Amino acid sequence: MLSGTDALAIRASKKLRNDELLLTAFGGSRLRMELDRIPLWRGDSVAVKQLAEDFARYLYLPRLADPSVLVSAIRDGVALLTWPQDSFAYAESYDESAGRYRGLCSGRNLNLADHTAAGLLVKPEVALKQIDAEAPAPGGNGGATKPEGERPKGGAGGVWFWGREHQDGVHSQAAALSRHREFRPYACWS
Repeated sequence: MLSGTDALAIRASKKLRNDELLLTAFGGSRLRMELDRIPLWRGDSVAVKQLAEDFARYLYLPRLADPSVLVSAIRDGVALLTWPQDSFAYAESYDESAGRYRGLCSGRNLNLADHTAAGLLVKPEVALKQIDAEAPAPGGNGGATKPEGERPKGGAGGVWFWGREHQDGVHSQAAALSRHREFRPYACWS
């Protein structure tokens, strides 16, 4: 029943929000649940544009107040430190010839402008396989060298630090550390 003194559109909007039929906020883990429940994945990934169209088109999906709700959910999901269990990774594109995702990001803040971005959400198990395959060999420095003529700022005698942590099958995205700003093997890379 939509009784009250407000305009009909306002009363209907309130009822939809209260019944969770119109979402003004959407979390990354809830987005992952919807991706898996339907499923909305197109193979190992789904384009952000396609996902925005799906939420606007299909009645069995929650109604989002506007596309920015989806963009916020994507940002939230990618930033989760527990992304392998609870959300997804983000990639700028997929390189067919190399068979890999370019600009793969997970476990950190993402700068995603809007729902028309050309990016992809990537299944966590697929993203982890690529991250493992491209990770530096244990005990090595992954080919990283000190740039010519540059000295690391601070630190113990100019020592560079990087490492990897493995806990219960989950790789810590914050495990790679470096005093040099451009060496970030476990953040976003192309």
